[in-house]
Order: sequence, then C-alpha cells, then structure tokens
Amino acid sequence: MPALRIKLPNTGETTHLFRGERVTVGRAPDNHIQIAHGSVSSHHAEFVAVEGTYCLRDLESTNRSYVEGQPVTEMQLGDSCKILFGSIECEFDAVAVVPPRRPALPPPPAPEPRPELTHLENENRNLRLHVHALQRRFDILGNARLVTSKADLTPYAAAGDAMKSLSGERDELRQQNAGLRVQVEHLREELAITTRERDAARQAAATLQAERAALHLERKQAQTSLETVHAPIPDILPLLAPPPKPPTVAPILAPPPPAGVAPKPATLPAPDAELLPAQVRSLREVIAQLATAPAEAALLGRAGDVMTQVHRNAAALDRHAVRRIARHLHDLIGDLGRSGQPPQAATIRTVRHASEFLARLLEPRLFDAGRNLPPGQILAIDDDADLLATVTTALTAAGLDVTGCASAEDAIIAVEAQRFDAIIADVRLPGMDGTAFCSHARDLPAYRRTPILFLTVADTLDKRAETSLSGGSEFIAKPFNLFELALKVETWAIKHQLQLS
Repeated sequence: MPALRIKLPNTGETTHLFRGERVTVGRAPDNHIQIAHGSVSSHHAEFVAVEGTYCLRDLESTNRSYVEGQPVTEMQLGDSCKILFGSIECEFDAVAVVPPRRPALPPPPAPEPRPELTHLENENRNLRLHVHALQRRFDILGNARLVTSKADLTPYAAAGDAMKSLSGERDELRQQNAGLRVQVEHLREELAITTRERDAARQAAATLQAERAALHLERKQAQTSLETVHAPIPDILPLLAPPPKPPTVAPILAPPPPAGVAPKPATLPAPDAELLPAQVRSLREVIAQLATAPAEAALLGRAGDVMTQVHRNAAALDRHAVRRIARHLHDLIGDLGRSGQPPQAATIRTVRHASEFLARLLEPRLFDAGRNLPPGQILAIDDDADLLATVTTALTAAGLDVTGCASAEDAIIAVEAQRFDAIIADVRLPGMDGTAFCSHARDLPAYRRTPILFLTVADTLDKRAETSLSGGSEFIAKPFNLFELALKVETWAIKHQLQLS
C-alpha cells in the first residue's frame, strides 16, 4: 500500500497510508493529510491513483510543489520520490511496509490526579479548541471571499490578495531573471566572437605594418641608390667568365677534315656550380638597381645575362631545389625582356624575393636538404573551367603535380584524402568561397602551415586583410603572368617541403 512519510520540524517523522483513489494534502483540517505549517497552503496538492500508482497534482499552491527539486504541476510518482510542500520534506513510497500489530498492552495505572496539572491540561485543551475555531473561521472567510463581495473587505481577504499579488510578482521576476540569463549568454557569445575578430584584426594589422616597414625600407634604399642609377654601370660580364687557364704549350693543329665531312661544332665550357654564390650575388645587385629604375632596359638586359649564367651553372644540380627556382626565375626574366614593357613593381618584388630565396638555398644546411626533392603537389581551385585548365596546364609544364577542383566542396574532399605542398584558390567560388575554405583547411592539423595563395580581381587593401584573416599566405591579382605564377607556386612548395613556411 502506498504511503507518504512526512518530516515535520521538532516533531519527527510521520507516515500516512493511502487508502483511497484521491488523497488531499494541505494545512486545512478537511484534507486527508493535514500538515500544520505556515509554508503549506490550505489545500496544497492531491494524490490521484493512475494505472497502479499515484500522480501528484499541485492545487495552485502559493509555494508550489517540488519533486526531486523540480517544480511540478502534475507528475506521476515513482518509488522513493523526494517531495517538497513549501519547506516540508516528504518521501513517497510506492509500496509501504505496514508494521505488524503488537498485542495491546494493559494500560498503565493512572497516576493520581494533581490539582495543578489538571488545571494546566484544561487550560491547554481550551486554547487548542480556540485555535482550531479560529482556523476554521479563517478558512470559512477565505472561501466566502470568492462568493460575496463583502468578504473582500476582511483582513483575511486582504492578506490573501496581497499573497497572490506577491506570488504573481515573484513569478514575473523569475521570468525576467530567466530572460536576463539568456541575454547574458548571448552577450558572452558575442563577446567571444568579437574577441576572436579583434585578435585576427590585430594579427592582420601587424602583418600589414611589417609589409609597410619593408616597403619603407625599400624606398629608402631606392633613394640612396638613385645616384648610382645614372652613373656608368660596371661591366659584370668578366665576373661570369670562367677563370683563366694556365699557359700551356701551343696546341698541335689537327689536320683539316677530309672533303665532304662537316667539322664538329665547338663545345661550350662545362657548367661550374661553384660560381653560383658569386653569380647570385651579382644577380641580386642588378635586381636591386632594377627596382629603383624599372624603365631602364639595359638593367633588365643585364639581369637576363646574369640569370642565363646562373641557370646554366645550376643545370648541373639535376633535381636540386636551386635548379628548380633558377629555371622559373630564368623563364620570368626572359619573358619580361621579350615583352618590351617596364616590369610592374609587384613583379620586381617577386623576382627580388625569388633571388633572395635562391641565395638562401645555397647555404650549406639548406643546400644539403634541397637535394632530390620530389615534384610539388599542388591543388588548384577555380569555378572558371577555362582558367582552371590554363593554370593546371602551365603548372604541369613547369614540373609540378597539379590537381584541379571546380568548387570548395570538392577541394575539401581532396585535402582530406591527399597531402598538398601548396594550394591556389579563387576568392569567389560558388557555395563556400575561398576564404571560408581557407578557414576550414586551417582547422585541419595537416594544413595549418600549408601555403595558400588567393587569386582574385579585386586587389584592394580590404581584400588583402580579409584573405590574411582567413589564413592566406599570399595574394595574386588577376590577370597574372603564368611564369610569375609558376615561380611563386614553386617557391612556396619548396618552402613547405623544407619546412620553412
């Protein structure tokens, strides 16, 4: 048989067995279970038998009913449920064990009546009857207030109205508190997003500041070397000539070839890789002069002559990274000389960076690491089929292994299935754009330091800042020179293979 154990303060624990299908609980004496406590309403709640167990219903009590610490209006109870009526703790037992009845003991002998105790007991009984009568009157007047308007003027009715008003205000404050908590959570999320954007903006600003400082230093160097531009340029071709051979005896002239036999062509001297450091230094000096006076055709011609010697001597290195960079740099400078137009500042900057990287590759540590590097694995992403085919063909002809994708979604599948040394992505792509793809790639551990080059028409400071914030390594504006693109991609791929990016 179900039972309810009630823990009353100062009186201990009492147990009430449920003997009907409906059991009411409240402070009023007309309830099946009376809990005489100020935090319990007159008719607080009721237990209703439903499908072999009991369901608890709150009767719009002032302090509400709680089951396992949660406020409820109606809830089906299980075994050993913790219930709270006001501040009174109770426990519901689905199957209560009824203790066996003990045999009745004979009543103890009645003590001899004492006059003073009899007087106190009579007075206590009279006070209890008076309190009970006042309680009944309070309940009657509280119920009568709902029927007649005159009862609303009683102090009991005013107290009930004040209690209901306070309860309504309390519920409203609870709702406002819940709404404020939701607003606080939203503000915290917005603050976290703003903090991340601020950190990214600071990083982009630091990058732009460093680029600005580098440009400012280049301008100073250009101003200091302006006087040397108009001065006669020293002839550096003697530096490129092979060292003089020691004097030898006069050669014995070979007999002339027989008639009808063509003479063998004269062979060029064999390439000498030991001259590369000096030749690269000469190349960097000419490029520095070209940066201050890009319209000087003579400087561009001298750069082409020096680059030809560098490329010829680097050919002996076979698959070395120096030979790969020298090849693309030779192709770009040769294309600039054939165009007949002064090179752009961005192109000269690309040539200067490539020559500096070429000099760095000649250092002993990187020179040993740059031997027999495999071809760079490149991923190209562009929704323009013609442009994608052009880029793929040009980079493949340059000796790179290229994979093309028409959308960022296809590129995500590709980067998860294969490791690439560099990625070329168009900023404007259908669906997920290039910057969103870059952010997704940076979240992958294998692509946190992989170079990502952006292609776009809008070459603005805002667009550069946007690509830098998303994790881009370099920004290439359309239209672009295919030789310059191949040089940039090869440089970034080798940097990634040597773990320099």
